[in-house]
Amino acid sequence: MDARHKKRLESPPTRALSESQERAVQDMYNANIMQLGDSKFQCFLCGKLFKGFEFVAKHILNRHPEKVTQAKEEVRRPTFT
Repeated sequence: MDARHKKRLESPPTRALSESQERAVQDMYNANIMQLGDSKFQCFLCGKLFKGFEFVAKHILNRHPEKVTQAKEEVRRPTFT
């Protein structure tokens, strides 16, 4: 991987998330990414295969943004009991 790609993967998002939103998004990634081997990961949302967890996470962010938004919004909603 060249330095340009590595920098893009490691750069923080443009809008900062709250800690609870960040945790919710990470939980959503963990629920929708399956490791099939040492360097083989699958997106549960569409079945596409990748060589690393971070690539699937980036794929979900770019190709399934509604799932990321949904995870963030669930944290924002107040819960009344």
